[in-house]
Amino acid sequence: MLIDHKGVILGRGIHPEPYVGKSVDQEIFRAMQAGPDEKTLVSPGIDGTERFSTYRKLRLSTERTPYMYIRVGIPVKSVVSKANRALFYKLAVFTPFFLTALFLGWLIGKRSIVDRLSTLQEASRRLAGGDLTVRVSDLVKGGELGNLGQAFDEMARLLALREQEQQAAAKEKKLLLEQLGQSQKIESIGRLAGGVAHDLNNLLTPILGYADLLKREYAHNARAVERIDHILSASEKAKRLVQQLLSFSRKQILDMKTIDLNEVLSLFYDILRRTIRENIDIQMHLSKEIFCIRADKNQLEQIIMNLAINAQDAIGAMGKSPLKPLR
Repeated sequence: MLIDHKGVILGRGIHPEPYVGKSVDQEIFRAMQAGPDEKTLVSPGIDGTERFSTYRKLRLSTERTPYMYIRVGIPVKSVVSKANRALFYKLAVFTPFFLTALFLGWLIGKRSIVDRLSTLQEASRRLAGGDLTVRVSDLVKGGELGNLGQAFDEMARLLALREQEQQAAAKEKKLLLEQLGQSQKIESIGRLAGGVAHDLNNLLTPILGYADLLKREYAHNARAVERIDHILSASEKAKRLVQQLLSFSRKQILDMKTIDLNEVLSLFYDILRRTIRENIDIQMHLSKEIFCIRADKNQLEQIIMNLAINAQDAIGAMGKSPLKPLR
């Protein structure tokens, strides 16, 4: 479209008859007058169609005022329609691959974590019910859970062996010896159950933490959140099982060592940071003096984690969770 210095249309490439000799929209003309010599923008044309438009001012070398404006426009729909078709095609092609990968991730997670934990849970219930023939090492193989499954089998084997020994002793000794044997059996079960519960609790802490991080990362994906919830649910059941085993054993096996509290807090910061919500600031206020105590490092870290989670639950939105030195 050719426009003179007064805003009158001199020529138009498409359907010139209704527009030649008439004034262009004054708002458009004032914008071209006030703008730079060349400019590209998205704006409605004189026929109301949304266009990518470019204009240029023409002036004589001896004059500052343009004598003519050239304006060229292309409808937005004609420009983006091809790109939209390509986008829809790519979505149609890649969506099945994405869904397949999502399904495989869920299937792997279910088989490698959820099903194995369910097997251990069922074995512990049978063991607690007195079934000393239970074996899980062939069903739960590899990794820490595989080691835990072997520990379960070894515990069941030892308990079965002790049971046989006690039954043989019961035939030869009187009631007092039978009571003593029963006491030894209960003590052994408590020691083994406490050790297994301690190891399982150490395994469940990162499982719960990383599952919670995954849930936050895929919060926009309802199907992924549902599957992660299954992982969390199974982990919580296993956690309750740990409490049952600890209650059954009446004690926990402690690894007492001399430790530096500042070092414990510093090394534990990364785990806390991944567990606590990102909108909560964790500040470390460590003592300049060295304070050493004798304690179980895992138990102390569990106490710190519980306190931090309780503090997180008490914070509504933004907040800070200072870690002050223990005295």
